[in-house]
Amino acid sequence: QRMSERVLKSGEPVWIPAISRDPYFAALAEGVAAGIHSAYGFAISLQSEIAVVITLFSDAPVELDEAFAGTMYGVARHLHRFFERLGAEESQRALSVALMRAQDDERRRIARELHDSTGQYLSALALAIDAARSHEDGVPAGTVRKLEEANEIINRCSAELRTLSHLLHPPLLEELGLASAANWYVAGFADRSGVKIDAQIPAQMARFEATAELALFRTLQECLTNIHRHSGSKTASVKIEAAGNHLILEVRDQGKGIEREMLGGRVGGRKRPGVGITGMRERMKDLSGALEIESNNTGTTVRATIPVRERGSATSASENASPDTVDRRHVKSVGVSTVG
Repeated sequence: QRMSERVLKSGEPVWIPAISRDPYFAALAEGVAAGIHSAYGFAISLQSEIAVVITLFSDAPVELDEAFAGTMYGVARHLHRFFERLGAEESQRALSVALMRAQDDERRRIARELHDSTGQYLSALALAIDAARSHEDGVPAGTVRKLEEANEIINRCSAELRTLSHLLHPPLLEELGLASAANWYVAGFADRSGVKIDAQIPAQMARFEATAELALFRTLQECLTNIHRHSGSKTASVKIEAAGNHLILEVRDQGKGIEREMLGGRVGGRKRPGVGITGMRERMKDLSGALEIESNNTGTTVRATIPVRERGSATSASENASPDTVDRRHVKSVGVSTVG
């Protein structure tokens, strides 16, 4: 910690040939007792700000010669590139998650507009037509038939509008939870697509965090859409369960499978995962979950897992990270301190 503070304070690499004689470490009896003799520290900067401080300690005298300085410069350069790439990937992932959340919010808004605005207009039009039909005396038979046809069209439009609104953002998801929304969606999908689905979804399930329920529902939608559009499978199975403190969705089909290049990223510059697969992975990663896809020419299995808690309960999570180590002659340990 003291070494990191000194690097931060100086803003430059710090070399201490003997910590026992260095005023800054005079009070650090633990270091001397542990047999530490020399120390070296340097910072990695990203966008003009220090992001990481690397500290190395040796149990034997080490000369700060040109070879050592060159090695450390190379390490710093490679770490800078690594953290730069890591930061870029994290920024891209954060943008992707933000776009998905904005998309979910927009779907919710459009669904409500369709129901509250367009749906109400159709209802008013239906009432007007019913009123006109109630005065059929003296109205030509052809006009009566046209009014009946118009009423039928309104009924079909209202039904499709409700379906579209529910697909955009099913009210069951907010009102009754994932199990009810998933059962409703699977039944409707099977009717529309002709795909026979074995659904293993409990009729009653505890309510979980809204973000987790929405993420799993969107993943279910994407999986079934992919089965209908791409797999060629006429059968599928859907299973949702709460196991321990995890919510699990598993979707299987017996289709032609997904190409390996589409699953593992671009290989040889040929293909990349589709937007759907990438979106599912980002949703899971955003909630500290995982997405596993197994596929071959006999079918595909998608398994999404999210750590959850029931609504109203408390939970805690911890993350562990282990820094890489660097070996050089008598270097005994490497300390990594992150800033900010």
